Amino acid sequence: MQKRQKTWNKLMANMGQQRAGARDARKNNKASAPQQIIVQRLSSEADAKQVYKPTEPRKFVEFGFDDFTLANLREACSYHYN
Repeated sequence: MQKRQKTWNKLMANMGQQRAGARDARKNNKASAPQQIIVQRLSSEADAKQVYKPTEPRKFVEFGFDDFTLANLREACSYHYN
């Protein structure tokens, strides 16, 4: 019984260290914004199955902002599509 408990405690300690390491890596690794984003225009109205069909092929759009936020995504798309 003690051997099983020691193994279990060791496993839980390892899992805790992995979680803490991943959390620290996310905090320290600030992801930079991409240079380009992929955009695909969709139909303005859904069909009978509530699915928006693509109207154009996917395009690469230049993303010239430092922060990857929704407002910056909208700005890049509106600049690209006028």
